[in-house]
Amino acid sequence: MCGVLQVCTVLLLAVSSALGADLAWQRISLEQRQTTLLPGLADHPALGRLDLRFCGSGSESQLSRGPLGCGFPVVGDHPWLVALGFTGPDGRVVFSCSGALISDQHVVTSARCALGTRGYMLSTVRLGEYDFSSRRDCLWYDPTVCTEATDVAVHSLTVHPDFVKHGGDPSRFDMALVQLSKPVTLGHGVQPICLPMFPLRHQPHRLYSLTMGLHSGPQPERSTTTHVMDEERLALFNTSYDGPGPCQYRLLSEADGEPNRCLGSGTPCVADLGAPLVAPDQFGSAYFLMGVASMRPAQRECHRPGVSVSYAPVRPHVSWILDSLALLASI
Repeated sequence: MCGVLQVCTVLLLAVSSALGADLAWQRISLEQRQTTLLPGLADHPALGRLDLRFCGSGSESQLSRGPLGCGFPVVGDHPWLVALGFTGPDGRVVFSCSGALISDQHVVTSARCALGTRGYMLSTVRLGEYDFSSRRDCLWYDPTVCTEATDVAVHSLTVHPDFVKHGGDPSRFDMALVQLSKPVTLGHGVQPICLPMFPLRHQPHRLYSLTMGLHSGPQPERSTTTHVMDEERLALFNTSYDGPGPCQYRLLSEADGEPNRCLGSGTPCVADLGAPLVAPDQFGSAYFLMGVASMRPAQRECHRPGVSVSYAPVRPHVSWILDSLALLASI
């Protein structure tokens, strides 16, 4: 088990939430994954753009491997994690947000990221990136298995209509859908994640906050996976967490009057804006997009009491995402 952050920096932020106490899990077959959807979605025209059969596969199966046994991900893990590039006044592209690929042409990220800021406009999505120092990244134990980072231009985007930017306040409507200029080739290191639209799948007991470490600067100097960590294998917490520290990772409420869900406590700020919060099913055969990072405190505030990384919930916005996907696809 890793106990030194400097040695084992390549980890996943594993945080737990008691979002469901029912242990009577029911396995859903691939066929059911195609047909058992939330009410009103079964005939949605946008479903044809999604891979309902194999979405969310091919990810953290290699977790806990590595020469140091640190449990760090390797090339090919979290294949839906993408970097968002912004073109500035000087024409240079910088990467400062993350997102999650949900189809071969669409990315879910935060509205704050999609809208850009200070003269920087969202223009590029980079897929299959695991080390910003090189375009081609390979497995440490098999140099013949590699990914090639690909940049694709942004064609169009839409922001959730209920999103209102209030300074530094997080929002549960901080959601945007981005359409790429062309479909991308799916394969090792580039795969879409599932949307949480299967009612028979029980609430997840564990969630993973993925990050590329773009918070460290507009142009990362080290491998993206060196910034994907779980704070030295963060202890697992749930909604009954009553430790001495504040809740530093939280999932915003899905509706008015509902409490925010505490996901875990540890060093905050380990997240990119727009980055995905994902959860596996019981069997680890599929991963689902459960949240989008809406707010991450500034580095200078990371160690102040009460600061936290907040995630906008995806489940209540599935219908909007599908409607937006259909709309963008028609443009």
